[in-house]
Amino acid sequence: MKQRIDFLDGVKGFGILSIVAGHVFIPGWNDVIFLYHLPIFFLLAGYFTNTKRSLGVFTKQKARRLLVPYTVTALLIVLFSIPKSFAEHTPVLSGLQKWGLAAVSGVGVEPTVPLHMESIGAIWFLWALFWGSLLLRALIAPKQKWFRFVRPVLVGGLFAAGAVSTRYLFLPLSLQPALCALLWMYVGWLVKQAEPWLLQEKFKPYRGAALGAVYLFAWSLFLEAVFHYKPFLMVSAVFDGGLLGVAGSFAGSYIVYVTVWFLYRWKDRATKPLCFALSWMGKNSLLLLCMHIIEQDLIPWKQYYSAAGLEGTPFYAAVLCSKLAFVLIAGIIVSHIPGVRTLFLPKPKKELSFMNEFFISDGDVRLHCKLDRPEGLEKSPLCIVLHGLTGNMEEPQITGVAKAMNEVGVATLRVELYGHGQSGGKFEDHDVEKWIHNVLEVLDYVKNRSFVTDIYLCGHSQGGLTALMVAGKKPERIAKLILLAPALIIPNLAKRFAPEDLPDHMDFHGHRVSNGYMLAAQRLDTDAAITAYKGPVLVVQGTADGTVIPQDSIDAADAYENATLALIDGDSHCFDYHLDEVLAAVKTFLSNIQGANHEE
Repeated sequence: MKQRIDFLDGVKGFGILSIVAGHVFIPGWNDVIFLYHLPIFFLLAGYFTNTKRSLGVFTKQKARRLLVPYTVTALLIVLFSIPKSFAEHTPVLSGLQKWGLAAVSGVGVEPTVPLHMESIGAIWFLWALFWGSLLLRALIAPKQKWFRFVRPVLVGGLFAAGAVSTRYLFLPLSLQPALCALLWMYVGWLVKQAEPWLLQEKFKPYRGAALGAVYLFAWSLFLEAVFHYKPFLMVSAVFDGGLLGVAGSFAGSYIVYVTVWFLYRWKDRATKPLCFALSWMGKNSLLLLCMHIIEQDLIPWKQYYSAAGLEGTPFYAAVLCSKLAFVLIAGIIVSHIPGVRTLFLPKPKKELSFMNEFFISDGDVRLHCKLDRPEGLEKSPLCIVLHGLTGNMEEPQITGVAKAMNEVGVATLRVELYGHGQSGGKFEDHDVEKWIHNVLEVLDYVKNRSFVTDIYLCGHSQGGLTALMVAGKKPERIAKLILLAPALIIPNLAKRFAPEDLPDHMDFHGHRVSNGYMLAAQRLDTDAAITAYKGPVLVVQGTADGTVIPQDSIDAADAYENATLALIDGDSHCFDYHLDEVLAAVKTFLSNIQGANHEE
């Protein structure tokens, strides 16, 4: 039950290893490494950027997470320059002046126009990431449809401004690299926006082939960029390779993502230690970067090993191993010192809203989950939200309900169930009983979360049927129940057939299920489940629903002991026409319940 997407931590872990290796400057290696090692971090930063927090809160968080570690590391470099000066028999004041100027400059190169600046080393990246994050946050804030056409033009213009201006002057605090990095961050954000469309159930049969085809194309593009390599230096905003270099960086980043994803997806006893190590390095990548730049600036490994007579491959291997050993040992030590650790790895404030994406295991099946918590509450009720047959957690009615719940102080956990979305299992093998078991596992996970005061359950269509059954099985654990167009038609239809008369398979909306789906539906006792649950229930049903029978929802609301029925006049199964009325009914139901509980 991971509360992070492990393979993305693995990607960052591989990235930090690449940064360290790149600073060994092994002949020929940097033609490969420089094309992807920083782009993968900028792409990930864009992927996780959103407008949930105000610009002011967003800026404060970024400053705390990026500029505080920068300041601490820069001060350590300045202080450690004193013993280095003594050891090298050089003037202490000269060392302090050099590294003090480097700390203030915040750049990773040594420009002379418009003034001379010392390089602070790899932590220039933190300034670039800070400015790039603020720019992206400002660009994604406007929601007007016409601005979606303006946004890429602005991104391209800022990239060009950053790349061209460095020919004439270089500004402090890595402003120009930030303007260029915005391109990668913007693409990462676009990927996140396209994710719901890409993960539609109708694309699932073709996803593997498409992934493989793009992977092979990415390799060809990346190798082309490597073989025709020209300086690709994000640190100085130099992209002499032009469009091929930029495209090669995206291709290289994609190759890293997919390769690490495959490694995690099929990890076994042999590769599990590697995945664990990469995940740890990814979670601590900022800390490891800061430890790396301290040794990079202050420890002359190459001088030591050259004096020892090493050359060629043994020389570079010794330098690389020494760097990695220092970075990892220092990182492990610092990560276990509570007061110091928080300077590099600050915890997010509990009172701020956040989204957490992770997987929960139900046996061998991994269930894809997204947790959204309301702003300003350390503790709150949590509602598990379930999609319907062939659906996923990003459908408008699911995301809309989740957002509405957050607005009235209820956290939500959207879950993709067996055979759907990014969760495990084949669609053709799924049935409602497996879904029920999935939700029971999710309940076990949720009950141990310290911020959860009560557990609610909400489901749409087949997810509504699943929610109805789970509430009947575990009525003591579900404080509130919301059913959106529950698919009671499934067991009602299945029970019209004798088991021996069921076909080997059936098709739903172009998707095939085995006869086990209908056999499982025949075993569902919805009447008993309705009778067992005594808590408050909201049933929402569109009167023009052509997928389920509206009267089934009306009858279910009548059968519950404490139910509210909201009929949405003229609406469809997925509430395509009056979703606002659905959300208003949900908010009213929860607000009334919350208010009643508060009065009690």
